[in-house]
Amino acid sequence: MRVPLHALTSQQAPAASLGLGAPVVPPRVVPVLPPHIVGVDFSGATQAGRKIWVTLAEPAGEALHVRDVRRAETLPGGGAGRARALVALVDWLLERGPCAVGLDFPFGLHWDLVPERTLAAFIAAFPLRYPTPEAFRSACWYAGGERALKRRCDVEARTPFAAHNLRLYRQTWYGIAEVLGPLCRAGARLLPQEPAHPGRLWLLETCPASALKQRGWYGPYKGRTPAHRRARAALLGRVQAEGVAVPPRLRTSLLEDAEGDALDSVLCAWIAWRAVRDPALLRPSLAPEHRVEGYVYA
Repeated sequence: MRVPLHALTSQQAPAASLGLGAPVVPPRVVPVLPPHIVGVDFSGATQAGRKIWVTLAEPAGEALHVRDVRRAETLPGGGAGRARALVALVDWLLERGPCAVGLDFPFGLHWDLVPERTLAAFIAAFPLRYPTPEAFRSACWYAGGERALKRRCDVEARTPFAAHNLRLYRQTWYGIAEVLGPLCRAGARLLPQEPAHPGRLWLLETCPASALKQRGWYGPYKGRTPAHRRARAALLGRVQAEGVAVPPRLRTSLLEDAEGDALDSVLCAWIAWRAVRDPALLRPSLAPEHRVEGYVYA
């Protein structure tokens, strides 16, 4: 029997009271293209600084010029350990000024698990409700009837896992509690749920795997064999054909990273760039679930 999460958090209004009415269509405001696009391939691992990769790029005309790709441990103040790496990542993003950031972790949960009425309110309450990743996993598993519940946007975008899946829950917890929370408190905007105000950091949930599936590009590119390296080269070539300009010095790094995380950060930046330059993609029609659970750009 499924136990509603609001039964565990008695002072919160149940998400079910939102209903499932007609989609909400946000205002069609054409945003000013931000001067920088960032892609973040995220990790909640103990040595997250060695697993998180960030891509910094600049849009110019019909192209996205990649300027830098690096591990989080090399950011100012960063390190291999998770705590230092996440603080350094947040500080580095805030120092970039106005930019669009594609991050590849879930921003929310299935609406049955969310008492709040907006994604921003859910993120603000998240660390108090779930003080540890383990508490988060346990509470969601119990409230979901011992099932990993996928959000509407997960189903639509064909993401690999639910946010509290055993393979993903740590990444979700650290992403929401240690990255989204501080960024939102500093004034960053969650897209597409909030207006894309110029001068602010724009945060977009991106999923490279979903983007590759949608285009028929999905295949094994993470690994150390020559075939895996060729697959990374082919994938990078496809992205470059879409307007992403990568200098030779960075191309070598992208191909040599056997885990594919560096390349995934470029994919996150590419997805975010595609979204912010097209108002129809940036501000899609939102169903009630999207406003609470989140939305996946792919």
